[in-house]
Amino acid sequence: MQGNPGYLVMTKNNKKGRTYHNKELVNGKVPVYLCTKEVPSKIPGHTVCTEYSDQAILCDQNSLTIMGYID
Repeated sequence: MQGNPGYLVMTKNNKKGRTYHNKELVNGKVPVYLCTKEVPSKIPGHTVCTEYSDQAILCDQNSLTIMGYID
């Protein structure tokens, strides 16, 4: 993911995904690439997404919760 900054987000349907800062809005909506593979984290009870879908879903900006940042 190096060189592809964006946000880690949660959709209104509780799906984990990510955005890319270099991707434009589509019809006023944010392209979100959903997590396709999660692995256990070093923190018990948590997981880390290691792969994301190639195609995005479009989400209203107000329906997303920012969970973190990708540098």
